[in-house]
Amino acid sequence: PGGLPQFYVSNFEWTPDLPGVAVLSVVAADSGGNSSEPVSVTIGIQAQSVKVPETDSPEPSDATITPEAEITNTPQPPTGATDTPKPQAPTYEPTITPTLKSVSGLVLLPEVVEVQNSGAIGPNSTNHVIAQCPSGGVVVGGGYYNVNPSAVEILISRKKDNGWAIHAINNSPISEDIVSQVTCLMNVAGASSTMVETQGTIPADQFGYVFAQCPTGTTATGGGYGADSDLEITESLPGPDGWQATAKNTVGKTKNWFGYAICLSSNLDTSTRTESQISSIPAKNSSGGEGGCYPRGYATGGGFRLDGVFNLDVYLSMHSNDGKWQVLAQNPTEYEHLLEIYYFCLEIH
Repeated sequence: PGGLPQFYVSNFEWTPDLPGVAVLSVVAADSGGNSSEPVSVTIGIQAQSVKVPETDSPEPSDATITPEAEITNTPQPPTGATDTPKPQAPTYEPTITPTLKSVSGLVLLPEVVEVQNSGAIGPNSTNHVIAQCPSGGVVVGGGYYNVNPSAVEILISRKKDNGWAIHAINNSPISEDIVSQVTCLMNVAGASSTMVETQGTIPADQFGYVFAQCPTGTTATGGGYGADSDLEITESLPGPDGWQATAKNTVGKTKNWFGYAICLSSNLDTSTRTESQISSIPAKNSSGGEGGCYPRGYATGGGFRLDGVFNLDVYLSMHSNDGKWQVLAQNPTEYEHLLEIYYFCLEIH
């Protein structure tokens, strides 16, 4: 789970020998393994005029430049993290725009990539792990994977500089691992993101709510929360133009905590919509679900809402292997409970 996403980019220029229709085909092959793997291929084409010498032959048609062909395979959490079979990814075409960055005259299409980073937390201690966007990338969301939710608690999930930081406490006598994942928007010139922070107060033994709202002129794309081990998070999910969270204070004194919203600014016309899925978690079992942005858009940031039971452990909230937003939870109770999954879908018009 700590590896980097597998992605390959090929840029090349080709001039047809004869006028007429030109066909470009891309083939993705699985070089090994015992099972099929989902693959995403993005093809961007830009045509430009090419002056040719005058001849008796008909003048050739415009040359075709293929700026990018990309194959993305985001690492998947280890086998055994869920009992739910992973569904086959449907085929769809993402929303794209040609008003983008260029390299040597080639147009690079916008894309969302995920980068993961893993780290260890020592026995009975706290630590943080940060996943960084690649050069030119803009943070639009992030998430985490808690490898051992029985021993480790995720206290903070938020943007940190140009990455995503996860801070956790390990209550066990042995070292435990956590994984941070950052969602990055690539190839959009002039784009940037900021984090809006809102502090909330929860009285003793009460529930508290916090909402961080993005300013006018920006687009909410993700978010997170910051708390300590005395608070049980019951929801952390997209809100109207921002991010909202709810927690239960389990001790006899007032506690402070934080909600964070990621707000995107760019020269392009962007918007987000909120999608949701509902899954059931069997008694004394682990399960969850995932959802995508079909028929268009990019899943940038997501979260969850529990059905009023705060002793369910959400141990994974991040992009799945096929670009959907996935949430998994552990249910230690004697009864089945519902898990609601919410996520932003970013559209570039």
